Amino acid sequence: MKMINNKVTYATFLLVLTCALTLGYCGSHVSALVSGDSIQATDLTVNNIHGSTGHYTFLKAYLSDEHGKAVPNKCITFKVDGDPHDYIAVTSPNGHALLYYYIPQNPGTYSIKTEFKGDENFAPSVSTGVLTVV
Repeated sequence: MKMINNKVTYATFLLVLTCALTLGYCGSHVSALVSGDSIQATDLTVNNIHGSTGHYTFLKAYLSDEHGKAVPNKCITFKVDGDPHDYIAVTSPNGHALLYYYIPQNPGTYSIKTEFKGDENFAPSVSTGVLTVV
């Protein structure tokens, strides 16, 4: 594998996708072997959030390509410390993924890990933010 101008060249990847965008549903598992000359790098960011135990808040992430352009219709996985579940939101046309999240955690600070698993055109990306529960 070689990186040239933030692109992976001459590479073969085995991708395990957890997203099928049929009717906006992200739940099936698909495996695919992808070979290609160029996969664009991605940048995933997640906002730091404040909230209260027993209330709802929005977890927000943004996915862009190597040129800063929004990447729509991609599944973003959210994992929050203190919560055993994984949550998935799909990026909008402007690259934002919003998750209406119920806060079960006690007061404290918890990490929010977001992940884009990648696909045939875009490389995987991860980001970590903070949920502060008061």
